[in-house]
Amino acid sequence: MLIISLTVIQDNPLYIKSSPPTSKVLVETKIKETVVEPEIDSTDILIKSLIFVESSGRDSVINYSTNAGGCLQIRPIMIKDVNRILSKKNIKKKFTIQDRFNRSKAIQMFKIWKDHYHKKSSFEKIARCWNGGTKGHKIKATIKYWEKVKRNYDR
Repeated sequence: MLIISLTVIQDNPLYIKSSPPTSKVLVETKIKETVVEPEIDSTDILIKSLIFVESSGRDSVINYSTNAGGCLQIRPIMIKDVNRILSKKNIKKKFTIQDRFNRSKAIQMFKIWKDHYHKKSSFEKIARCWNGGTKGHKIKATIKYWEKVKRNYDR
């Protein structure tokens, strides 16, 4: 009976060597590559859609009339609220006004806000409140905003 152990070569799971080698020669076998699609979080798709609607994907955009900035058009009051949420959870992290221009940090702030206020809300309610504030889902003007977000979400 021949026992063969397989070892990954150079951290590449597509190439293996067998041990013991056959006929004193190292046998390398290329394994057929299996592509595994990563799970897509639907919240990430919503965020991408919001970013497109809010800023056309640009990180440095400022709306001077509302003082909103960054890819998600975050206002200073939102940063203050997110920092309050973190403080309530005894998390020492604090976001600054400049953080809204960093895409990764802007998305973190959005997720903190969403998880605090909208853990089980529909995407429509989340988007409309993002646009219109706490009671945004009840404001008629946010319906058009939701339609834009939904159009981009469905792409």
